[in-house]
Amino acid sequence: MAKETWKYLNENTRIQINRISNLFSTANVLEEGDKTKGLINFSSIKSADEVWGPEAKVQISWEEVEPAQYHQGLKVKETIRMFGEIEVIATKKENKWHLSHEMTIWWGNRQQVMHRRFYGSKIMHGIIFCELTHRLFEIHAICLGNVFPTYEKTILDIMDSLQCHGS
Repeated sequence: MAKETWKYLNENTRIQINRISNLFSTANVLEEGDKTKGLINFSSIKSADEVWGPEAKVQISWEEVEPAQYHQGLKVKETIRMFGEIEVIATKKENKWHLSHEMTIWWGNRQQVMHRRFYGSKIMHGIIFCELTHRLFEIHAICLGNVFPTYEKTILDIMDSLQCHGS
């Protein structure tokens, strides 16, 4: 039986993700940055059409932040407000612990027009601050609304298997 997930490891940034679904391409991973600031992009293998592109996209970004200057609740409010400015409506929010770090995930949706086509999209946005490395991680996923049930668990797996100070 074939493996249903794959693992991402970048020793230069010390970031590891242990469970990425085979729904996401291993070939089109885009990386930039270093330990202090950067991003990683994952795209689904299936494409919706020539305008939308991949059915789902996940971006993990990070930057160093002074712990004294960081507040989880304010950061969550700020991201919801920022995405609200582009007409993303937050519909659900969940707080949990992730490897002894506080994690907040919020879900939202958006209707958008691209090249005279209407697209309903679902969004998941996760925020984690690592006290050990002083890095703020934001995991942003966008998916076509009609295929969101297929991708929701796999996106949560990416969020839950992120190791911010991996081996």
